[in-house]
Amino acid sequence: MDHEDLKARLRRIDTSQKSIQDTSGWCRFHRKEYKTVVKIWYQEFSAANVQRKMALLWLCNDIVQNGRKEGQEFTGEFYQYLANAIVQLTKGGDAKIHNAVSRLLSVWKERLLFGNSGVPTLLKKTGFKMSIGSSSSSQPDFAADPRARSSPSVAARQKA
Repeated sequence: MDHEDLKARLRRIDTSQKSIQDTSGWCRFHRKEYKTVVKIWYQEFSAANVQRKMALLWLCNDIVQNGRKEGQEFTGEFYQYLANAIVQLTKGGDAKIHNAVSRLLSVWKERLLFGNSGVPTLLKKTGFKMSIGSSSSSQPDFAADPRARSSPSVAARQKA
């Protein structure tokens, strides 16, 4: 694996699904060098602007979730850096960033991506407060979303 190639890929990443998936696949292909990949990921993360930091956090998510089938190498390695990454990303107080991080943490917690205590430990280390409604439930929130009340499936159930 060429370290400069990895740095260039991480510097080019954007928030598009294609960019994240392509870079994730490349990183997972080089999983034997997972420690180096994650170390360089964190260096690039630390130097990035907020938008690229978010893309890099989504990249981490994609690598860990899709890499579970191939092995657990990346999971523990990324976890070592996540508390610092979350603090760096959310220190500006941007509501969209906060909600995106909350959503990721909710998914990780639900899927036990980092074990039973992984997300609670991250929350404790960072002082991050998850947004209300960041649950990954696929059920519509009828109280918060008026459109959900008028959906055809809801109307059909009401008639039954």
